[in-house]
Amino acid sequence: MSARRDLRLMGEEAIPILQRGLVHSNYRVRLESIEIFCDLSGGVSLLQLEKWLATETAIPVCHVLMERLICHYKKPGVESIRRMLNSGTRIESWRLRERYQEILAERVRELLIKLLTEAGTYGFYRDQFEEIVELGKDTSSVLLRLAQNESVDSRLRVLAAGALGDLGDRSVVHSLQMLYRANSRTGNHSLKNILARSLARLGDPEAMNQSLRYYEKLIAVRLPRRDDLFRCASMNHRFGRHARALEIYRLLVDRFPEEGVAYYNIACIHSLEGNKEEALVALRKAFSCGYDDVSWARRDRDLEGIWKDPRFEAIFRGR
Repeated sequence: MSARRDLRLMGEEAIPILQRGLVHSNYRVRLESIEIFCDLSGGVSLLQLEKWLATETAIPVCHVLMERLICHYKKPGVESIRRMLNSGTRIESWRLRERYQEILAERVRELLIKLLTEAGTYGFYRDQFEEIVELGKDTSSVLLRLAQNESVDSRLRVLAAGALGDLGDRSVVHSLQMLYRANSRTGNHSLKNILARSLARLGDPEAMNQSLRYYEKLIAVRLPRRDDLFRCASMNHRFGRHARALEIYRLLVDRFPEEGVAYYNIACIHSLEGNKEEALVALRKAFSCGYDDVSWARRDRDLEGIWKDPRFEAIFRGR
C-alpha cells in the first residue's frame, strides 16, 4: 500500500480500503493496513487485536500486534498474548514467545527510563511503578535480569529492584536475597538498600532490619557523618518509619542547615502524613537551600497532598 499518507488523510473514508488490506495475501499490506487502521479509528479494541493475532501467520505482523497489545492494553494485553502462546495451536509460537519477551523487556526499560528526572537522577515515591505493575508478573523475569546485570546502567538496576517489590511476585525472593548478599560485599549502597525494601515488601524483613541496625549504629556517635545521617533517614523513610526518619532528617539539617534534599524529604513525609502546612514550609525551605528539581516535585506523589494548594506552585515562581 504505497499511498499510505493519502489513506491517512482520507480519514474514516479509508476504512473500507483498509479492511480489504487486512485480508490481503501480501503480509506487508496487512501490516500497513493494521497500523493505519489503528491510528485512524482512534484505537482498536482488545478483542479485535486478539482476533488479528490469533489468525495472523506472518511473524512481523504478529510483532506489531503484540506491541499494540502490550503498550495500549497493558496487563489485559499481556494476558491475551500469554493465552495465545500457551494454547499450543501455533507451530511458530516459540518464535512469538521469544519476541514477546523482547517486546516486554523493551517496554519495561522504557518505563524505567521514564522515571529518571530531567537531570538524569532518580528518586522514589508512592505508586511509582504502577505502569510496570499493570503489565503483570511476566515482567518479574525482565526486572530481575536488569537488577542482576552489572553492565546495565546502575540507575536502572536500582529502579528495577524497586519495581520488583511493588510487583508482589514472591518467586523472586530467593534471587533477591542472593543479590542483596552479593551487594553487601561490594558496597553498592543504593542497590543494597532498595533490595532490602523490596524484600520487606515481599514478606522478608530480615534485610531491612539488618540495614536499619547497621545505619543506626553508624549514627550513634557524637558527630555522625552527613552521608550516614542521610542514608539512615532515607532507609527509615523508604520503609515507612516516618517518625524516626523525621528525627534523623532534623538532626541532619540542624548540623547541615543548607541540606536542601533533606528538607525536600521532610516535606514528602509531612505530605504523606497529612501535615499540609509543615510540608509546604519544608518544601519552601528545600528550594531556598538549593534544591531545584521542579519537574520532580510536580510528579512526586509523596507530595500529592499539597499539589492543589496554590502555595505549592508559588514556591516555583521565577525558577
